[in-house]
Amino acid sequence: MLRLLAPVVVFASSVVSAQTPEPAAPASAARSLTVAEDGFRFDANLDAWFPRLVGDVALVPGGGNANVEDLDLNGSETVFSGMGRVTFDRWFVAASGFTFDTDGTTPTLATSANWWSISLDVGYGLWTPLDAKAFPWSDSAPRADNVAGDGAQRVSLAFAPTLGITYDDIDVTATELATGATNGVDGSWLGTRFGVAAALALHTKDLVGFIDRIDFGVSGSFGPSFGVSGDGDGVGTLWAIDAGVRVLFTPNIGAHLGYKLVDGDFEDERAGTSNTNDLGLQGLIAGVTIEF
Repeated sequence: MLRLLAPVVVFASSVVSAQTPEPAAPASAARSLTVAEDGFRFDANLDAWFPRLVGDVALVPGGGNANVEDLDLNGSETVFSGMGRVTFDRWFVAASGFTFDTDGTTPTLATSANWWSISLDVGYGLWTPLDAKAFPWSDSAPRADNVAGDGAQRVSLAFAPTLGITYDDIDVTATELATGATNGVDGSWLGTRFGVAAALALHTKDLVGFIDRIDFGVSGSFGPSFGVSGDGDGVGTLWAIDAGVRVLFTPNIGAHLGYKLVDGDFEDERAGTSNTNDLGLQGLIAGVTIEF
């Protein structure tokens, strides 16, 4: 009888062990989703941006400013916006830029606006409250309550101070249809921005098989803007807001959707007079994201 039962016992044991899930990896093995203390990461967004030009421009030196809506320059455009970022330890360095063009017509004027910009930002993940190390100087305290079933860290949250520089080249022109006379501003400005960025990442691979991770991010910065060439002259202000969500369908490829705003008071010097151009771009942004 024992010899007859032995194969049954062996078979039952094998079935139970096959159905019993492997234990989750210890919390100390879970990697942060927002900082790269264990290595190096690169990610990039390649986006279509749908901004509108807003604000006022000093077409005539010393004269009153004209609103871009009255110049027929506030229609939504589709332009390119890109960002590439390198993360190592808690540091990250991001390069970004865009190019914008639009034109319009009023009963008396033919108008156009061109704005291109490049930025470089540096940040440091100072506070990561859901990671094993909340601060760089903290002792490591593994969070067993923040480990997914597959051993990955479930949620990461990071707050980072940032420092950035931006180069803006702006040309707004209005040509009188009757005479061909042209007025406008054409110059370049260099801005220095101080700000903060926050990132929230959710590991979802073990919950939704076709979504590896969901990232939420928002950043804001503000600082002075200095005229450097062309009509650009004097000291104004520059500020920027960028918010969005990235859904990674694999660890390396996903989709990006967000909102982007840049705005500034760009000072210029023409015909011996100082003028202020209060101009901004704002709109939804969408594209693809990659990470390695």
